[in-house]
Amino acid sequence: MLVDKALFGTDYPLIKHEIAVKELLDMNLKEETYNRLFWENASELLELG
Repeated sequence: MLVDKALFGTDYPLIKHEIAVKELLDMNLKEETYNRLFWENASELLELG
């Protein structure tokens, strides 16, 4: 799946973190998708466990 290869990020300071998160949450994606984007993919990439 493509979501397994994506990470959440912003173009701070041009786009504030809070606005980027709100816009993504407003897309009403599956909970699993948000977990992958906000946490799981980065955790796997950085081998955090």
